[in-house]
Amino acid sequence: MRGLLYKAIEAYLQGNIEKHVANVKLQAENAVGVSDHPDQIATIEGELKKIGEFEEKLSVLRKYFKEKEVL
Repeated sequence: MRGLLYKAIEAYLQGNIEKHVANVKLQAENAVGVSDHPDQIATIEGELKKIGEFEEKLSVLRKYFKEKEVL
């Protein structure tokens, strides 16, 4: 059961990273003015911040916990 929990946490974090990477790519490819995001640089910067946060959590998970040890 512990391995299942580890895999779920890892997949959750990785999925969020991929979500925000996709957002950056979509923003860069579709750089038309969107009323919700008039400052595209700030929007991309916000997405990069989120990527960094999830990458840090994923790094901590992998560094301090082994798949069979977690929780």
